[in-house]
This record gives sequence, structure tokens and C-alpha cells, in this order.
Amino acid sequence: MAEPLRASTFELAAPGSTPPSSQTATTCLDVVLALSAVCLLPLCCRKLLECCGAALLLLLYYGLYCVLIVRWRRGTFGYSPPWNMVPWRYPRNSLQRSRSYKLVAAFCVLLAVQVVAQVASFETIQVDQDASWTQAGFLCTLLVWAPANSMLEQLSWLYCFDAFDKYGLSEAVPFSTGRRLVQSTLGVLACLALVGSIHVFFWTKFLPDYVRMEPQHTVLFASRFVVTPGYILVREWSQSMTPVAMVHIVSDVCLVLGSRYDLLPRLFRPLP
Repeated sequence: MAEPLRASTFELAAPGSTPPSSQTATTCLDVVLALSAVCLLPLCCRKLLECCGAALLLLLYYGLYCVLIVRWRRGTFGYSPPWNMVPWRYPRNSLQRSRSYKLVAAFCVLLAVQVVAQVASFETIQVDQDASWTQAGFLCTLLVWAPANSMLEQLSWLYCFDAFDKYGLSEAVPFSTGRRLVQSTLGVLACLALVGSIHVFFWTKFLPDYVRMEPQHTVLFASRFVVTPGYILVREWSQSMTPVAMVHIVSDVCLVLGSRYDLLPRLFRPLP
């Protein structure tokens, strides 16, 4: 018997299983909110950074777009245990075990790409030379900001993907292959657009600088186009944000350790 049509191009959940929150339908409001995140949020963050420092814009970014909107529109943050990454939970030679192996392989590839990118970054990142640098601020950045950012930031990124990918999702009206592909492509592009613009307008001004050095710079740049779609793939296949955060935290921890970064002086100081 043919496998039922899936709601998403990336979905790997077992046919007939109850759709989790990441597979519930989105509406026009979600598309509008996603477009506001892509088009307006990075510009607002840049203006706030130049006017009053990072504290207010981090509240806007994390509080509004990563927490409130996602919780309101999706109903959950998706941080459930990724049990389908444990192949031996399923019967031998079963379809579920085969899919679990594929998920584990995808996660390992994504983690390897992230590690290679961070090895390259260690050779190019500049040490934080801020005169207000303190050991307490460094530890706060490492132990509080790095885990928090790795768990929160990509919630907004994947919300933008979901807004397009799951628009009009309905069990009564299965998506055609063409429609699934178009909506998933739009979702990936929206996610990449937000990731790119928020880094260009905000993170490059707020985080430590990198020295342009080849081939490290090319490795770092190319890795962004693998890691971000990889987040989508792993989240869709695992139906959990936990493995995504596990990969993302490698980047944040390496950045803080490599630069000995202290974000506290930048919270209330305008950065032109």
C-alpha cells in the first residue's frame, strides 16, 4: 500500500502517527509575523543597538519573537526528548528503526559540520579587548547567554520555516507533491533570510570580530548554508528542538571561549 502523503517535504514521522505541534497548520497571520521577523526585526535590532545598547533588543528578539509569538502560535517550544534518535527502541528491520538510523546519521553529519566550522573560527576570531571586560562577565556569558541563546534563537528561525511550510495544512485535503515542495522551499528561504539578516544587522556588531583569513573564512561562510537547513531537517525528522540546541550550543560556547567574550558591557552601551 502506498505511503500516505506527508504534510512536509522534510517529514520523517511514522505514517498515521498523531501530528505534533510542529506539524499543525499555520495561517495568514503566521506568514505576516514571519515576514515581520525577516524584514523588520533585524532593522529594529540594529537601531536599538545604536541607540541604547543590546538589552532592549535582546528582550525584543528573545522575549517577543522567540518566546511569546512561538508559544502563542505553535503552542509549545518543542523541547521534548528525541526518543526516535534511539534506534534500538524499535523492532529489528522495522521502518521506524530504519528512519531512526537516518535521523542519527543526519544529526552526526550536522554536528560534524558545526565542529569543523568552529575549528576554523578559532583561528580567525579576535579576543575581546573591551576595557570593561571582567571574569564574572565572561562566566556569565558562557554559562547563561550561550545556553539560553542556543535554546531560544532558532525557535524564531524555525517558526519562519513553519509559517510557510505548514500553511493551510489539512488532513482532509492532502498536499500535492508540487505544493509541498514550493511551501517547503519558501520556508527554507524565509529561515535563511532571517538568519542572514539578523547576523548582518545585529550579531556582527554585537559579537567579536573575525579576521578574514582563507580558507577558514570560506569554511565558516559555507557552513551557514549547511547548518541552517540541517536544523530544519533534524527538527522535522526528530520532531524535537533538543538536537537542534545540542548542535547550536557548540557554536555559542566556542565563540565565547575563543574570544573570551563578555557581553555585559554591551547591554546598556550604544554600539555605533
